Amino acid sequence: MRRRETKRNNLTLATRRLRHVARVELLLAAEITAAFAKTRDALRSIMDQAVPTESPEGQQDILKGIAETLEIKVESLREGLHEFRSNCRAIIREDISNRRVTLANCTFRFKKEILLHEICTYEEILTHSVSRLRQSPCPIAAGAAVLLDSTFDVLESILKKRSITIIRPATGTKFNAQEHEVLMAEKQDGFAAGEIIKVLTSGYGQKERVILRANVVAAR
Repeated sequence: MRRRETKRNNLTLATRRLRHVARVELLLAAEITAAFAKTRDALRSIMDQAVPTESPEGQQDILKGIAETLEIKVESLREGLHEFRSNCRAIIREDISNRRVTLANCTFRFKKEILLHEICTYEEILTHSVSRLRQSPCPIAAGAAVLLDSTFDVLESILKKRSITIIRPATGTKFNAQEHEVLMAEKQDGFAAGEIIKVLTSGYGQKERVILRANVVAAR
């Protein structure tokens, strides 16, 4: 009787620990989703103001495209969050010895393929689209750029609170295959072969484990 009771108590404790692990990831996902949703709503408010259609930079089209992308991101995150929550519940209900490992693998994939993927693609937007708004003479476009840049700071602050480290190598750093992925290699004065010329998107890691490598341009 005591042996069965001890086993039942151990299972209960293990279940609580698994629920805590899942809850941590769910809270992280909720914060990231809320940050994107807040930016989407703020950008919509900005776009309600008139952006000059005669602008040579096509600022109205840029803002419209970013707003549509943010809407897609929010929906994708919400769908991913719903699926992850369902998967966690199913794993925790299972009476199997390896459910801790199964849940760990599930949370890792969710973090990598959903949460950090959405942040990485957002950084690409900042690099390729928002860069055309930052120096705009149009105060509305410039204000939108400030909003979008500040959102990335908020996202990184959320990650850091969860002990997720940012992998953003300095220019001239030697390429490291474990943390960096070379998307382009080119010759450039002042850089030796294998040195990083530019970071395209940041990488992320947690507890000495690389989740996503930084995408870089390196010298050849």
